[in-house]
Amino acid sequence: MQHLLEAIISKGDVQGTAKGRQNDADLAAQEIAQLLEPLALLAANNASKNQETIEHFPTLQRDAWYNIVVHGFGLHSPLGRKHRHELQILAKYSTPLVAQDRAGQMESDVDLNTVLRRGTSSQSTSERRRDLIQILPGCEAEIRTLTYPELILLKAAQLVETLRAETGECSRLLTYFVDPQLKDTPLGRCMTAVALQSVAVYLGNTLDGQKESFSAPYVAQQLSLIFAACCHHVKNVQNVAYACADQIINQVPSALCQKSSLFTLLDLLTVMWISCLDSDTDEYEWKSTYVLPKSTITVHLSDDYAFRRSTLKTIQAHARVWVTKAINFAPLDVKGLLQVCTGIVILNILLH
Repeated sequence: MQHLLEAIISKGDVQGTAKGRQNDADLAAQEIAQLLEPLALLAANNASKNQETIEHFPTLQRDAWYNIVVHGFGLHSPLGRKHRHELQILAKYSTPLVAQDRAGQMESDVDLNTVLRRGTSSQSTSERRRDLIQILPGCEAEIRTLTYPELILLKAAQLVETLRAETGECSRLLTYFVDPQLKDTPLGRCMTAVALQSVAVYLGNTLDGQKESFSAPYVAQQLSLIFAACCHHVKNVQNVAYACADQIINQVPSALCQKSSLFTLLDLLTVMWISCLDSDTDEYEWKSTYVLPKSTITVHLSDDYAFRRSTLKTIQAHARVWVTKAINFAPLDVKGLLQVCTGIVILNILLH
């Protein structure tokens, strides 16, 4: 896999005349296309391995996706349509396109990554802008201000996360918003639109009802991960997570009528309350990582207790609205689950 990813990345910038560059770029695109099928096969066969822990592997995956987009692969391009199946498999098993260690750093991947600058020209920049405006018409003003590397990053994220949503996962894009470049900027607003669009693609498959992997229990699992992001230590991640959760519950309220999602929400309220209590009980030995007891999801909270209290108030307010909608949709199911949860709490009190 490493060898194939490096081979894709090596199809780089082309020098020479405009005609020569185009011919060489077309040849490079065909060479990349030949590598997609074996790479997809290896990615599927190695899915059980935690690729994020392998040194340099996430970086290779990100650079490979950037170079794939630079060479004309997209959802609606001829190459993208022809190799959609292989790209879909690769997207399913790919790590996020934004490194998770970017939080708290001033530099962004957009500033540091040289692959994002490949193929830069006024003509290619105009073409990328035109394509993205068609995909995200509500962000036309923002797209017109983006630089070429930002356009490549945005288009790569839109390609990967749309394909990932088609395979049954719509929550991983939230991790992109740890990057400081996505905080209240034109690129950040465009990326938020991509996140909501990927959730819409996911919900489209859910409402279609043709695949078991998009049934209510699986939607509840995705909703649980989005709930966890609502308590993230980065405010920008929280904002996008709330928007995605609202979108899912408004269209598929049955997703909150499942034990996994409802108990995760209740667990988060408990953990957030306990984490705020720590400011009084463990002022000098605070902890930022908590594991939800019912879902075993790990949440990383801010070390700012004022921010924790603000997060608790916000998720409380949203939880009231979400649970009310679920009760209105399926009152007996939700009340039954709440009674089970109450019984578990009482039993734990008696045992301890």
